[in-house]
Amino acid sequence: MARREQGLTRKGIIGMVVGAVALIAITVWSLLQGRAPEDQVNVSEVEARSVTLNATVASSGIIQPAHRADLAFSSGGTVSGVFVQVGDVVSAGTPLAAINTDDLQAELDSAAAQLNAAQADYNSARSSGDSARIASARSTLQTRQNTYDNAVTTLDAATIKAPFDGTVALVFVKPGDKVGSSSSAMSGLGGVDLSSLGSIGGIDVSSMLGSLSSGGTAAGSSGGGTALTLISTNRFIVEANVGPADIGKLLKGQSVSIKPDGSAETLSGVVTQVGVIAESSGGAAAFPFIVEIDGDQVLYAGTGAQLEIVYETHADVVGVPSGAIAVNADHETVVQLKTEGGSKEQVVVTGLAEKGITEIVSGLSVGDIVLVTTTYEAAVENPWEQYLPSMESRRNTPRPTTTATSGTNR
Repeated sequence: MARREQGLTRKGIIGMVVGAVALIAITVWSLLQGRAPEDQVNVSEVEARSVTLNATVASSGIIQPAHRADLAFSSGGTVSGVFVQVGDVVSAGTPLAAINTDDLQAELDSAAAQLNAAQADYNSARSSGDSARIASARSTLQTRQNTYDNAVTTLDAATIKAPFDGTVALVFVKPGDKVGSSSSAMSGLGGVDLSSLGSIGGIDVSSMLGSLSSGGTAAGSSGGGTALTLISTNRFIVEANVGPADIGKLLKGQSVSIKPDGSAETLSGVVTQVGVIAESSGGAAAFPFIVEIDGDQVLYAGTGAQLEIVYETHADVVGVPSGAIAVNADHETVVQLKTEGGSKEQVVVTGLAEKGITEIVSGLSVGDIVLVTTTYEAAVENPWEQYLPSMESRRNTPRPTTTATSGTNR
């Protein structure tokens, strides 16, 4: 009986050992099967295709109205009325504010009387036939005519009118304020106020309030500063700058992709002005440039924006996914080219690279098959969809919105 119990004990021990070994084997197998996908290597065959690639310069800037006018009264007086408020949308020619015209009307009436008298004197001189008297009367008549014309212009300018369709952005005066004579400053695509160039790339809404190009004065003062500021309603520009390394790449007319801060939408635009005098930005030289945003937009002045300027385009070139490119022991740029018997190392020269696609300047032709090594758990059915799904659809797109960098030739 004792021997039987001892035998059962030995069998039990053997069973436990076998079970433990099996458990370990299962655990190891499970770990191997569950290893991270990045440890698994797959090779895909990819066809070289004809593509269009772009090289871009990246920058950031501030969105501003395409047109802005800092409007002031051309003569001094007392503000008699302000006919708009901030945010009002107005049409060109709409009266915005006016000063009292009593004195100006009196000046006009006086100038008219003097003009009539000069005209009568000139008519009399002509009747006399005295050439000296005629010459003197003609000169006086011309002077009186000029005085009258100026009085008409001054009276008309007593009312500030909108120079273009736009939105009232700022109002600095109210009825009863004393204002002096000044001139209005306008800026925009047709004529940028040069005094504003010093803050290109760093303008915000507060700067519009505190540092107007025409020298704004507080309401109630007697200065000759800005009375109102009018901006274009739906047309915008971006003021930005680039460093010395990139300024030579920018030209008027280049396509630009614009992504306003806080927006998922990418807008298109075009470079309209490129500065040639550097400014100091954080201690470094920076060259200002301006981009006009295409079409009517609902944007806010002072908002930041990220820019990509297309300065070089290579159309209909041979391209492969960048993952197909490697460097061999001889420091040559190569790809693995598929052959009838397998594959071979093919030396290539690369060009532009954009969003995972690299241009092959020489060494491959459209239709050649190269091998791309991936580290995904499963081979990609179509590597082109993985790397650049929209590349071919961009052939007829005039303003690409993807980023490119210069490739390396080795």
